Amino acid sequence: MTAIFFKSETLNRTVYLSGLADLSSKDLAVLGAELEIDIESMQLRMHQKRDDATSDWLFSISLKITICKQFLQLSKKFSDPVENLLERFYQSVEKSYGKQAAKSCLAIAREQLRFEA
Repeated sequence: MTAIFFKSETLNRTVYLSGLADLSSKDLAVLGAELEIDIESMQLRMHQKRDDATSDWLFSISLKITICKQFLQLSKKFSDPVENLLERFYQSVEKSYGKQAAKSCLAIAREQLRFEA
């Protein structure tokens, strides 16, 4: 399977989708801002060139926008400290006990957090 990544000019590094959880809050905020700008820029270019562009180019930029939106969604998720902790908890349980056990434990943890809030 191909690793999905974003080459961040602001962070001056390549960020893999699977490595988002390891970024600091500051880096996540910087990455999120960069992604928002890039998505808007690509959408504008796609709109400007929609009549002249080849279908391959349109497909390519559409795919890039989709990937950037995935990164943005996850970067926002990991910026929330509670969500970040829950994601790390899920990954740890999944690694030790499997996906089904991780889903069950995550559901219990979320329910417990709702009662305490």
